[in-house]
Amino acid sequence: MQKVIHNSYVLMALHLNLAPPAKLIQHSRFTLDELKQLEWLPVADGVQLIHNLQRFTLNPDTAFLFGRHLGATSHGAVGYATLSAPTVGEAINTFVKWFHIRCDTYHANIAHQENFVEVVITDTTCDEGFAGFFFRALVTALQSLMQQLLGHIPSRQIVTYLKHAQTEQDRNIQDYLTGNLIFNASEHKLLISHEIWQCKSPLFDHVSFEANLKQCSYLKSLKMADFKDQVSSYIRQQLEFAQAGNIEHATLTLTRLSQHLNLHERTVIRRLRQQDTSFRQLIEQQRQRLAVELLLQAHYQIYEIAEILGYNESANFCRAFTRWYGCSPSVYRRKKDKTSFAET
Repeated sequence: MQKVIHNSYVLMALHLNLAPPAKLIQHSRFTLDELKQLEWLPVADGVQLIHNLQRFTLNPDTAFLFGRHLGATSHGAVGYATLSAPTVGEAINTFVKWFHIRCDTYHANIAHQENFVEVVITDTTCDEGFAGFFFRALVTALQSLMQQLLGHIPSRQIVTYLKHAQTEQDRNIQDYLTGNLIFNASEHKLLISHEIWQCKSPLFDHVSFEANLKQCSYLKSLKMADFKDQVSSYIRQQLEFAQAGNIEHATLTLTRLSQHLNLHERTVIRRLRQQDTSFRQLIEQQRQRLAVELLLQAHYQIYEIAEILGYNESANFCRAFTRWYGCSPSVYRRKKDKTSFAET
């Protein structure tokens, strides 16, 4: 599977005006308009953009400024899971683990030592320029997170190791990072005291934490699927929500899907057309599948099934079902009941 970066971070760089837009996309395969419409950017293109950003930046503190804007709420479910975690350490662990699904450029390893917890970030792009920028931004984001949860960070309880030598980009590093700084290290890593790691988070919310972790897992599965499967999975999830009692989820619209995928509606239409299908066809496939499952559960009335599947009237559902299976839902249910009885 191709490694990618979520395009929201590119849009963030454009929004922050960290470099002239025309310079930012220099040597890129995409125009500015094309870039804005993407959901995911191949890592190789992301690396090129970061090179351009560092070359043409209007501010030497770019990596740190970028990191400060990587606040938890800018990462969707990943950020909300992070903020609702029970402890500072679990918040950091959650962010480092799940941020990977939005920025596939690193491996992380967290190890508990005698006095500190060691967070090692290993670059997977094989590009030192990108790796240095990424680690500066990530550490800034993590320290901003700790600041948000703790109110302050005791300077003696955190150490940042950077693989590169100190450069012009690090001239104001102490304005952004708290604690000891060690350059020319063997690896990019952060040491955090157990005292900080084990601090309870004032924002802990068990229900929100578990729900957003589940959403992170769901997003990871979507990322690994092809686009048609992503849309089908979304439709299936919404209908399952409706079945569970949240009936508003039965209303399936292209607008809601596009917002969920962070894509323009026309982009969704085009990508589905490329796979010889449409949103309407995929909705019908999932309705057809679930209709049979629900009919086999005797406690569901026909009108309830119609409502769960997003039909305004039972008659519309019955017509669709007859088109799919050649008989009405009631007849289908009676046939299945007789078959089950005969088998017993």
